[in-house]
Amino acid sequence: MAIQSVAAATEPVGLDLLQQVAVLVPCVTCGQHYTVSLRDVLLSQDMMHEGCPVCHETECLPLTYAALADESAVRELDHSWRRLLQRVKAAGFELTCRRPLRGH
Repeated sequence: MAIQSVAAATEPVGLDLLQQVAVLVPCVTCGQHYTVSLRDVLLSQDMMHEGCPVCHETECLPLTYAALADESAVRELDHSWRRLLQRVKAAGFELTCRRPLRGH
C-alpha cells in the first residue's frame, strides 16, 4: 500500500535511498510483516502537515505511516543523501546499490 507522490519537489533525482530503506511493520491481525519505505513515511508526514482531517489511524494510512519514524531525522537523511548524489554526480560518477552479502 504505497503512497504515490504528487509533488515532484519531494522526489529526488537518481537513486532514492529513502525508497530503498523501509520500516518493517507487524500486522496485529495476521502476525505477518509488511514494509513501509521511508519515502512513504516522509510523504505521509507531508500529508499530515497539509491538514488531513481524519483523526483515527484506521481511516487513514498516512496517519499511521507518519508516526513510524522521526520526521526531522528522515528529512535530514533525505537532504544529506541529495547533497551526496549531487556531489558524486558533479565529480563525474554515479552511486549504485550493492547486493547484500548472502549468508551461509
